Amino acid sequence: EMVPHLGVEEAIISVLEHTGESAPLAVTGVPDSRKGERLVVVHTPLGKPVADVIKDLARVGVAPLWIPSPDSFVQVDELPLLGTGKLDLRRIKEIAAGARDA
Repeated sequence: EMVPHLGVEEAIISVLEHTGESAPLAVTGVPDSRKGERLVVVHTPLGKPVADVIKDLARVGVAPLWIPSPDSFVQVDELPLLGTGKLDLRRIKEIAAGARDA
């Protein structure tokens, strides 16, 4: 099924903001042999444990298909940006794929 990455990003940002936290993040998909594609969240420190973020997503009614697994959260010091200041989506995908292969 199609899962909108932006929708997942917004849901995570919303549950973080609800508890006064915030963190730059991006959601991307990487190939997965079982599901076809796996969601990966590349983020700076979240301010709360990933397990709590996942519980909060479920608590507010986010569809299970939209909730990334705990091992699908990859923390970085900062998100990669292009010279224009926009997210470097290619680099985000490389980070996500590298974390999956690690």
